[in-house]
Formats: sequence, structure tokens, C-alpha cells
Amino acid sequence: MKLNIKLTDKEKAALHQAKLQKDIPDERVTMILLAGEGMKADQIAPIVGTNAQTVRRHLKSYILDSIEGLSRAFSAGRPSKRNEQLIPFLTKILKEDPSEYGYQKSTWDSPMIIELFHKDKNETVSHDTVSRAMKDMGYSYKKPQKSPSIKAPSKKEKTKVIGDAISFIKKKMENEELEVFCLDESHFTNEPYLIRGYFKKGRENKNSDSCETRNKKPIWCIESEKWRFLLEEL
Repeated sequence: MKLNIKLTDKEKAALHQAKLQKDIPDERVTMILLAGEGMKADQIAPIVGTNAQTVRRHLKSYILDSIEGLSRAFSAGRPSKRNEQLIPFLTKILKEDPSEYGYQKSTWDSPMIIELFHKDKNETVSHDTVSRAMKDMGYSYKKPQKSPSIKAPSKKEKTKVIGDAISFIKKKMENEELEVFCLDESHFTNEPYLIRGYFKKGRENKNSDSCETRNKKPIWCIESEKWRFLLEEL
């Protein structure tokens, strides 16, 4: 395992706070901070008064379990919370949409996972630990790429359907009394708001033939009590 550590300002602040609260031995915090500045285990060892092997062990613990891996209770033989609890938990919840757990989102992110993990296990877990576990499971944290539906009609096709609908309405108006109302509260857009979240790597390569089995749902249509002009299906 490569023991390269790059610390964010937030991670540095958390280390300093843990040091002040005596949650972690001072020398272990110093090891991580020095490693974050680019120093190697052989360089760090004489500074903290130990050997390079011990430094490497604590660097590895931090990479695997973040600050939790530096606590006094940690030992090399201690089961990893990520492997023993978090990954099985993720395997279960990722089969469902976040909305099944009461969230108003369709994509999983770290805050939701951390909250649910705490409710289910009464244990805390960091964003970094969740991120590493998701990566191990083949997920990446990104903003999904915008792309048109496989069934999306062309602009020419949509224009024709709208033209046919207008002609139909005009013809009906010649033969009977009609009142035409226009109400737009759908806020429909071809540029949906996309949030960041975890996505399974390679999902964009999914065979498009499987889309044929989906239920057809109208997402854009003109309709009245008697007539419907379907412009696009999902």
C-alpha cells in the first residue's frame, strides 16, 4: 500500500482538535501532519522518537480508518469498521432508492449514508471512510452527465406533433363551441437540475435494449378531457 497522504484544511483542523482533546497521542497526530507535508516514514521517525516501521503502521491506519485508526484503542489486529460494518450496510441500502428511506433525493451521497449508518448501528463514520468504501464497491462520486432520453424525438418530430394538435383544435372549433385554456405549472425543462452523488462505474455502458422493458410514462403532452397528444415518453 502506498502511504502517500494529502490533507485538506478540514482534515488538518480535525487532527489538531483531536490532539487538543487528547483523543489521540500527540506523536501520532504529528506523524500524519508531517506525512501530509510530504515527509517519508524514515524522516518522520527520529522527529517523533520512534522507528520507521511504527510510523508506517500509523500512516496505514489513518489511510484505512481516518482519525479513528489513530486512537489509543486501535490495534493492527482490530477488525476494520469499514469492512466489518460499513460495506455490508452499504450493500443493503444501495439496492434501494434514497426516497425509500424518506429522503427527497434520487442519488446517494455521504451525509445520507453517515446519518443512516448512525441510526442503524449507533456508530459514527467519517466522509473519508464512506468515500473509500464506495470506491472499493465500484462507485465514484460525480455529477451525472446530461444526455437525452433514448426515446427522445427530434425537434422536427416534436414540431410536427404540435402542428397536428393545433390543426386538430382549429378544425374542432369550426364545428363546435370550444374554449381553449392554457395553464403551465409543470416547470418542464430539457435541462434538469442534476445533483452530485455516488454512481456505479460503467453504468453509462449499460445495454440500451434493457430500456425496452421499462414502463412507458408520458413526460410531455397536450391533453384535454377527451384528447391527448403525446409528444414524448420516458
